[in-house]
Amino acid sequence: MRLFLSLVLFCSLADVILKNFGRDIRVLSCGGAAGGFAAGFYGLLNCRIRPGFELISETLGLEETVKNCDLILTGEGSLDETSFKGKVPGCVAELCKRYSKPCIFFGGRVPEQRTDEITNAGMTAMFSISNRPMSLQESQRKASILLKNKVEEVLRVYLSSRPRFS
Repeated sequence: MRLFLSLVLFCSLADVILKNFGRDIRVLSCGGAAGGFAAGFYGLLNCRIRPGFELISETLGLEETVKNCDLILTGEGSLDETSFKGKVPGCVAELCKRYSKPCIFFGGRVPEQRTDEITNAGMTAMFSISNRPMSLQESQRKASILLKNKVEEVLRVYLSSRPRFS
């Protein structure tokens, strides 16, 4: 019912915007991102839409940072097919691949098997932060400590394999 109501409201708003502003937000690529804000801003204010990662990356100088790093860590709640469609982990992995940098992903859920998409995107390794079977709610509640512990474990292994300088 809620989805139907949302679609009805969106279609009605889209019709109003098309009629009054001459812009059809229903055919807008990436217009549904961030809950449809992009489509609304474009339709009502004629704003230019840019991919969020592109904007943040430019603002932070992320490409230069990746070039100068030895190791890059990224993550999100779940690594899935959407992770490589403009979301931060997939875009970070692409930068890592471009500059031949290792990219390690951390998430609440990771696929059981590596896919060609994951490998080709530039992900060097992927780790679930879970330390045992637990509910989604428990995992979300404990995400901070689970992430801290898993990153520490992985970095211990990574650093132990690097040459030591005295």
